[in-house]
Amino acid sequence: EEHKVPTFNIGRKETSVASIQASAKAFEILSSGLYSDAEFAIVREIAANAWDSHKAAGCPDKPFKVQIPNALDPRFCVRDYGTSMTHEFMMNRVNRYFDSTKAESNDEIGGFGLGIKSVFSYASSFMISCYLGGVRRVYVYQIGESGLPEISLMAETPSDEPSGVEVSIPVKSEDYSKFSVAIQKTFAFYKVKPEIAGVDLNIPEFTKVVED
Repeated sequence: EEHKVPTFNIGRKETSVASIQASAKAFEILSSGLYSDAEFAIVREIAANAWDSHKAAGCPDKPFKVQIPNALDPRFCVRDYGTSMTHEFMMNRVNRYFDSTKAESNDEIGGFGLGIKSVFSYASSFMISCYLGGVRRVYVYQIGESGLPEISLMAETPSDEPSGVEVSIPVKSEDYSKFSVAIQKTFAFYKVKPEIAGVDLNIPEFTKVVED
């Protein structure tokens, strides 16, 4: 039986409710301090966002694309074909911690609004491209001079590409193999494997835990 600590509602004179003070140190702990394996955390979280977006868009059987970092293209990228994000959502919701559209859902993997911030456990900046309504919007998400994460719209151009999001993360050459291993570990449990570019990589088959 679960042990419950008793609460005391009688005789209270004054109560203070916990809060989080926005500071560079707080965001560093939430973005970096939670992950012992940064590469695996990044691949896992970005992949989960892509899969959730495909499920929300009604196309869970459609593979998303994964770019493995290599000498010709030193980026880890995930391009999905899901619901995408509006400019308003990018500017007002993405940068809020513990704010997630998945919080009330049991059908999606994420739920705490921390997933995409896992990138800051490895890189101080990365790119997010949103394709929606015939427009491509490119954002840089970075740690600003204050030490706090900030999102900036960098470009807005017409596009005939399908809706979705691409997350692009710069990777150091010495970490290429770490990302390859993380990709193998992550997608071994996916029913629908992603389309892989950049490196020939064999994704092993394990017991399915991420499927319809």
